Amino acid sequence: MTDRASKFLALLERYALTVARRESAVDYQELRATEALADEQRAELLAFIGEGWIPVSERLPDFEVDVLVFCNGVAQWGVRSNNCRGWALATGWADYDDVITHWMPMPEPPEVKG
Repeated sequence: MTDRASKFLALLERYALTVARRESAVDYQELRATEALADEQRAELLAFIGEGWIPVSERLPDFEVDVLVFCNGVAQWGVRSNNCRGWALATGWADYDDVITHWMPMPEPPEVKG
């Protein structure tokens, strides 16, 4: 795995853990603190996206090719479907509320030894 892919996955994992903590906050103070942290981490992810991500306004991926998409502030797997002219995402089919702003090719898989 490239250094860039490793950094992206680390940022994404940290953000996902913070969002999960926010969802289980037990009081208002904890909720506000985790929301602030999630906002900072989301900004860091958005800054990172500027490095290598392709805006959908510039170019779309080929049909039926696995890619990473940035949708509603979250990076996830996606594929542009030729059948319905929509997107299949890790979370289900994209609908009108889903805003896909960027995409990038999938990173190279890690080397497995053994």
